[in-house]
Amino acid sequence: MHPNARPLEIRFWKKVRMTATCWLWTAKKTLHGYGQIRVGHKLVSAHRVAWELAQGVPVSPDMCVLHTCDTRLCVRPDHLYLGTHKDNVKDRQDRGRTAAGIRNSGHLRRGEKHANAKFTDEQVRQIRESKVGSRSLAAQLGVARNTIRHIRQRKAWKHVE
Repeated sequence: MHPNARPLEIRFWKKVRMTATCWLWTAKKTLHGYGQIRVGHKLVSAHRVAWELAQGVPVSPDMCVLHTCDTRLCVRPDHLYLGTHKDNVKDRQDRGRTAAGIRNSGHLRRGEKHANAKFTDEQVRQIRESKVGSRSLAAQLGVARNTIRHIRQRKAWKHVE
């Protein structure tokens, strides 16, 4: 018998390790760390399947399944809830998962606190105030011209006034 021929519920729960808090998916994962399982010919998010199995109804395609525990591999039904795409974006923002940076205790290191920062906040202010052209300033500071332009246009270092 082909492994996918077994009922989904049996295949699904065999791939879950239950801990005292979260129930963790142990099989295939996305590059972003979410569990996946094949349903028919499609790969589906494991936490979405967990919600559907627990509720006994499919989730509408326009809805998202979100985590209360902020653990991407968690498939424990009482750690999951339905929300819109807008709810999902807000949840990511509230949990500090949208901006680029290194996550540290729930907070992102931005600007000069980031391990790869080329400038301090004060240097960014000076770049913005400088009348020197982007090309010349970039050469002086050893960075690309676009780096200077993005700082000046507030596409980079947005948090610095």
